[in-house]
Amino acid sequence: MTQRGEGTARQIAVDDFHVPRAYLGLLIGADAAARILARGDGQHGAAAGDVHLQSVRFLNACLEQMQTLADESYGVAPRPVPLGTFGLLTAAAAQADDFEGALTRFVDAARILRPDIVMQASRNRNGLSLSLRYRGKRTARSELLVECFAMTAHCAFRWLTGQRLRLVQIRVGTPLPGFERSMLHKVMGCPVSQQAAGTMLRYAPETAAAPLAAVKYQNWAAQELGEFMRLLGEAADEMNAAASRAVADIVRRVRQAIAGGARSEIATSQTLGMSPATLRRRLAEVGQSFRAILADTQRNAVESLFVTDKPLEDIAAEIGYSDVRSLRRACQRWFGVTPTAYRHGRRRARSGHGAAGATLRA
Repeated sequence: MTQRGEGTARQIAVDDFHVPRAYLGLLIGADAAARILARGDGQHGAAAGDVHLQSVRFLNACLEQMQTLADESYGVAPRPVPLGTFGLLTAAAAQADDFEGALTRFVDAARILRPDIVMQASRNRNGLSLSLRYRGKRTARSELLVECFAMTAHCAFRWLTGQRLRLVQIRVGTPLPGFERSMLHKVMGCPVSQQAAGTMLRYAPETAAAPLAAVKYQNWAAQELGEFMRLLGEAADEMNAAASRAVADIVRRVRQAIAGGARSEIATSQTLGMSPATLRRRLAEVGQSFRAILADTQRNAVESLFVTDKPLEDIAAEIGYSDVRSLRRACQRWFGVTPTAYRHGRRRARSGHGAAGATLRA
């Protein structure tokens, strides 16, 4: 909760993470995507004309088609990949003692169970890396398949270790027509760069020694889906925290400029070293405006000044009003009473407490 007048950006929730709707048709086929989404549109805040799809809805639709085809590659691989294959990879990884060992076992098992995806695990002073690329011709569909597999693998590793497993870098393939934007960077919360093809996840060096938790892979897709939901929740929390810091920073700077004597948007923007348009945009991004901050700052100052003996004319001038009439109108708007009535009420309430508070110049 923020203080009055500080503004607040709308809180981001799990359902706010989206992917381009076209990506589902790209991965599982346009007909299958249309059939699956027709049963769920409206129940998931989506409409047939929407160009985006909730990430959770995307994943659930992929899993549904995977079950329908009994193929974990959605028909992309030369031969169907039987359901339960990813569970076998996870079970192989679970035999290790730490995350580095788990990653090595996962890649070794994938050479037999997922020959359509070339995987490599490596470690250097920069961290522990998992590289994945499609073995056949590089297409938008194969790149999307590899990226989805990388996300699923990351969720499985989180589940195996019981830790968030901090990523320090992601590399994704250069854009292709139909798959032009990675789905990973907002969710993973680390820098994303480009490479020729495939996906690379680099984990912080300390994750290599992370011990595996005492867990057993039992239900197909349940572990990965649960971790994916937790991953989205963590990303939302981090984005909300960043938004809160942004709100606090820009509002604090504007308040400081006002306290220093700026009484207009132009004067404040000059003090902050930005254009009025930039200031308006920055404030709009956090759900605030210069006029609202100025009025709130003036109101706070008046609340403090009214318990002093300062004449109304001086108070009006100090907070930036041209005359007492403007102060009276503002007082009626803020408190519903005249300045004199409000001042008398505050003095009675604070009688004996000696009170002068902060002013605009404090």
